[in-house]
Amino acid sequence: ARVERLARAEAASVDRGGRAPMADASGWLPAAETATPPRAMRGDVWAFEPAVGRRAREEPLAERVVEALLARTIPSGGELVDVTAGRGTIALVARRHGVRSWSGDLVPGASFVQRADARSLLVDRPAGIAPACADLLVVHPPTFPTWARSAPDADGGVEAYQDALGAMLAGSLGVVRPGGFAVMVTRPVRERGAVSVAVSYLADAFALSGVAVVAYVLAVSVAAGEDWHFVIGRV
Repeated sequence: ARVERLARAEAASVDRGGRAPMADASGWLPAAETATPPRAMRGDVWAFEPAVGRRAREEPLAERVVEALLARTIPSGGELVDVTAGRGTIALVARRHGVRSWSGDLVPGASFVQRADARSLLVDRPAGIAPACADLLVVHPPTFPTWARSAPDADGGVEAYQDALGAMLAGSLGVVRPGGFAVMVTRPVRERGAVSVAVSYLADAFALSGVAVVAYVLAVSVAAGEDWHFVIGRV
């Protein structure tokens, strides 16, 4: 079963011709010519199979969860901006379901992911980025333990982490068209025996940016003890 999951993940990362998809001159990854509608998941608690091996250490979202998120927030033919893209998992799933996407990250992990800082996305303006250019913005920052290992202000603890997430949202929110959605994704902060539930500080970040929270979704893999919290806001 593990080998099968790895094979499917590898197959999903390339086109049928065996090559990784390429962004256009403006950095946007076009939707696949043959697209299928994304499958929704019922309710606000989604169960999923976790990633395994090397991919698990990179904290990716399960592709089935990404598909359900797309079904909830963006129509086929829509446009998505992912400002913390890593290897571009969200973009690859979006491509298969008819969504055009732009992916950025401080450390790009795929050829179509552009080097960009979410905190200053509309100030530095990488190629392809403009105000109101997307129907959906995804902010999926590193989890607190990963962030704390490398962030210069990690000594500030959980509060500094929350400030960092708020800065990512504030710096990139302007890409969303009126009526579009912004999604923030993270895990609860578990530190010294205490748990800070993610929804509290993510909702605060939306409120400070003037965005109405319209949904809160928990995606969980019971077997792996892995949980992701999605706060969905509408601009």
